[in-house]
Amino acid sequence: MPAPYCDSSVIYHIIYASVFGFFSGGYVGLTSIIITDLVGIDNLSSVFGIVLLFQGIAVALGTPITGMYLLFLSNATINMFVIF
Repeated sequence: MPAPYCDSSVIYHIIYASVFGFFSGGYVGLTSIIITDLVGIDNLSSVFGIVLLFQGIAVALGTPITGMYLLFLSNATINMFVIF
């Protein structure tokens, strides 16, 4: 991932954020369409809520686990690239 190589240059951060936002927008936009195809329009709200619940749990647990992973390893710079 190029984010650690951006240093303090703003233009690199803008380019990285633009590319990341462009490609992650497809994920966000297609989630409800795929769920609708799988379960139907009648169950969309309840299933979408369950999907968001599991995404929230993954974010809430993943960040501290990643932090502990980096804390316990000796070479955090190399391991940061493995995580991302």
